[in-house]
Amino acid sequence: MLMTAVGEADMRRAANDFYEKGFCILKNHLDARLLDEVEADIGAIFHERALAAGLSPSKPTTYAELSELIVALKQKDQPAYLQAAKACNHLASLSRLCVSKELMDAVSGLGLRVPTLATRTVLHFMADTLDIEGGYLKTPAHQDFRSVQGSLNCVVSWTPLAAVTSNDYPLQVAVGSHKLGLLPSQPHVFGHELSVEENGDFIFEDVILERRDLLLFSSLLVHRTGEKGGKQVRTAASFRYNDAVEPTYVGRGLPIPYIYKADMELRTPDFPTPHDVAEMIKENSAS
Repeated sequence: MLMTAVGEADMRRAANDFYEKGFCILKNHLDARLLDEVEADIGAIFHERALAAGLSPSKPTTYAELSELIVALKQKDQPAYLQAAKACNHLASLSRLCVSKELMDAVSGLGLRVPTLATRTVLHFMADTLDIEGGYLKTPAHQDFRSVQGSLNCVVSWTPLAAVTSNDYPLQVAVGSHKLGLLPSQPHVFGHELSVEENGDFIFEDVILERRDLLLFSSLLVHRTGEKGGKQVRTAASFRYNDAVEPTYVGRGLPIPYIYKADMELRTPDFPTPHDVAEMIKENSAS
């Protein structure tokens, strides 16, 4: 019998919301210690990269300090900020959160029998000071299914590292839009967005979340980033789960449209040398 941090009855209600509305929220569901680990690791990456960029930051001990550090690195050295943010997507602590008991219980509670990870783990950094010229700040109205192409019951999870209000670039959802199936799309610098004909047909609602809250939504749910935000960075983790035994997914041959391959061109020419390796061994050998 499934038992989750929010209780079996609450999980049933959440599952009903998920399939009827396209999303559900599990309050206080996640282990705060796992969120602490992710936050600490993000802080370590940005702290070391900021030092290398010539800043003199203190190690962040609060989320507000982490936010200030992220913004400071972006303002000092945008490429360094982008690479640090990219590195954070590969944190082992983020993967531990992705497959934590709390998340696996939630995904199973929504009916996924054999969960698989549809994509790599993702961290979203959002603030009005983090816009990238030629890039995008807010995600447009879209459906995740177009990029994932997974099981019909594919679950997207989204959780912030700090509370998200209507003034923190909240995720906005179009309630019930998942029932319309896949909608027409057009290119966007983000990747894709609903076509102009579809974009104006929805009423969006802000999703307000506290730390430890877990938002779960269908990959067919139309959603976007809210318009209102400020200087504090809104950091959120998102994961996508397919059900490997969902009949239509099996019948379509279990498609996985993402292609991951290495670019063999060296980013740092002639590295590492024997001297680099020797120094590493020296630093890590027991004294």
